[in-house]
Amino acid sequence: MTEWPLDWQGLVDEAVRRRKEEGHTQKSLAALAGVSMPTVNAFEQGDIKLRLEKVFDILSALGMVVLPSVPGSFAAFVR
Repeated sequence: MTEWPLDWQGLVDEAVRRRKEEGHTQKSLAALAGVSMPTVNAFEQGDIKLRLEKVFDILSALGMVVLPSVPGSFAAFVR
């Protein structure tokens, strides 16, 4: 089995908990995050083949990610 640098299932579980706590459905979270409902569903099912950008969109909508505020800093981080 592969060692993951983070607890993926724990991250997913926390995101689902926050979504429900905030009163969002998968549909409303998808709209808020700017992703499709099937993407939210796949994320909540623990799919690890999603685009990282989509995962960040979902987590950001739930307040679980703070992206850099300095222009260009996210691009620099990715490089």
